[in-house]
Amino acid sequence: VAIAALKNRSTRLKRVVEGNSVYIIYKGRLRQRVLLENRISINELLTEMRIQGYADIAEIEYGILEQNGKISLFDKSASLAHPIVIDGEVNENALTELGYSMSWLNKQLARENARLSDIFLLEVLDDGEVKLVRRENIK
Repeated sequence: VAIAALKNRSTRLKRVVEGNSVYIIYKGRLRQRVLLENRISINELLTEMRIQGYADIAEIEYGILEQNGKISLFDKSASLAHPIVIDGEVNENALTELGYSMSWLNKQLARENARLSDIFLLEVLDDGEVKLVRRENIK
């Protein structure tokens, strides 16, 4: 309970304890370097694909290694929401991987008349649509 309370107050500690989700397959392209960096063999990925009902890697548009170590797979028909801002913190990896910049993000925030600290969740859909959830005042 104490670690959870500290983690929720410190974004640095949260990143260390929870880690980040990463794309191992992005827009249909297998990211071999990410597999290597996260010590995932191609056999492990293929096994997980079969468990989730995929016979061919060509069927998959996105594969995400989640913070909990599990792999989420999405086929080419899925439209994915990519989190860019979570609890006021920019997910710089996702921002870069999606081809966006801090300048782009600042324009989105200006359009919504919001500061980064106002944002609980900001996601970008595959078609470029931006979804924004403002932080609530919870006391």
